[in-house]
Order: sequence, then structure tokens, then C-alpha cells
Amino acid sequence: SIMKKSFSLCLCGVIMAGCMCCATACSTEKPVAYINGFYRNEKGELILTKTDNTEINAGLPYGAVTGENASTGLAYTLSEDGTYYVLRGIGACTDTNIVVPETYAGLPVKEIGVYAFCGQNAVTSITISKTVGKIGECAFDSTLLQAIHIVEENEMYASLDGVLYTKDMQTLLVYPTNKKDKSFHVPDSVTKIETFAFQNNLHMTDLFLPVDIEPHDPVYWVQAEIKNIFYKGNAKQWEQHTYKPFDATVYWYSEEKPTERGKYWHDKDGILYVFEVNTSNSGGENKNPENDWTKFY
Repeated sequence: SIMKKSFSLCLCGVIMAGCMCCATACSTEKPVAYINGFYRNEKGELILTKTDNTEINAGLPYGAVTGENASTGLAYTLSEDGTYYVLRGIGACTDTNIVVPETYAGLPVKEIGVYAFCGQNAVTSITISKTVGKIGECAFDSTLLQAIHIVEENEMYASLDGVLYTKDMQTLLVYPTNKKDKSFHVPDSVTKIETFAFQNNLHMTDLFLPVDIEPHDPVYWVQAEIKNIFYKGNAKQWEQHTYKPFDATVYWYSEEKPTERGKYWHDKDGILYVFEVNTSNSGGENKNPENDWTKFY
């Protein structure tokens, strides 16, 4: 009787399994396997279920990426509306030169999250795809990043010499923390420097600022090694910058030898010269000798 009972149980199990397989084979609407809110149909296609119960056939296997030389293994989260992915971190990726994919699991990668690569010392460069339209605060902080590249088709961002800007080149967003140039000339088109733009860069000591730059915020120089600021405007224009950066000497631009007290600079044939007036000359006459323009480098 025990053998008959066992046989009956086994037979029932086979019949039930057969029924389940039959149901799966006969109905393409029922999910085969759920994966983080998604499922694959019998063809192995990835089906995305949206909050309004409509479905999108992504076609690609779960986790697949597209884009030239795109990095794999990065960590993502799905957006609240289920239409795109946010790159959240390094995940299992071992690339030192990260290439952000255009799509992940059939959806565009539109955002790099806050602190996404923070503290990832193995990353030396990152190339941002055309689909990315938002980069979170401090996404590249405390890294050994030397360059940020943007593909030309990106409509929100641009890069020049490895530095990240808005597409119109009016806002400087990120100066890589391990970019090793001693000096940096902010392009004349830039009117704003983003908060923490230079944070943690310990190589750049000389910063050249355009005339129309907005008044500075002290956080621009937090944990940076900027020692000299060469401003392309005059002393009066500089006065609107109410914050005077600590431990940095400010030079104003002048083609001629000035008479008012202060420190000045200009360049000629690629050579940087500086000039200092220690006292103001009420008569307008410069009391400094002719050789007071000295070569800085």
C-alpha cells in the first residue's frame, strides 16, 4: 500500500508539472519568471511592466548594455516612472576607464546618481554617453579621476581637456580630482563655477578666472591647493567678489604698469609676468623701477 501511495503522489506531481508546462506553452501572456518587477516570455524577451499595467517589450536579455565599448557590471536602479535607469555605482565593474552605456536592460541610462563613483580610486577616466541628461552632486568625488569625456551627441554636457561643463560652456561642473596640471585657465565663456568643482584636487595651484565669472563661493576652494588666482579683470571688478579665497594670492590683469596698490599680471608670448605695487602713488607716477615686471613662469 505504501508503494501504491508513493506511486500515486509521484504521478500527481508529474501531472501537475505537465499541466503547468502546458499552461506556459499555451499562453504567451503569463510570465515565465519574474526578475525585479520584469519577466521574460517564452521567447526569452524581457518584458517591462509599468505602473499603469502596460507592458514594454525590451527585447534584450536582462542586464544587457548597448553603446560603443560600454562598461558592464555597473550598478543601476530603475526610475520611479519605469522609463529609464539611474547609474548608482561601480557595482561589479572592474574597468578603470568607465564608459557609461546608452541603454541597460533595454531602457536608456539617463542619469548618474549622487555619489555614484565616490571613493572609487581605481577609476581614472569616465566617458558619458549621449543619453545621460543629469549628473548627481559629488558623483565623482574622492576618486583618482583624471579626465571626464562626453560624447559629442550629448545635448546636456560638454568636456574640454577632460573637464566637465554644461553644453553651452557657461558653467564649469567638475574638475577631475586627479587631473595633474599645475595651472588651469577657465574658458572665457564660463560665467559660473559649480559648488565643489575643484574639491579634493591637490595638483592645481594656479587658477585663471575670466572677467564675467560670478562672485565666488568659498566652497570652490575646499580641500584644494589653489595658491594663486589670476583674474582677467581689474581691481574694481574683483571687488564684487565679496569672498576672498583663503591662502590664495589674487592678481588683477594689467597690460601697462599700474600705479594703484596691488598685485597684477599679464602674459606675453606665452610667458606669465607679475607686478606688485606696494604703495599707492597719489601723483599717478609709478615709483617702481622698469624691471619690476618679473617672470612668474
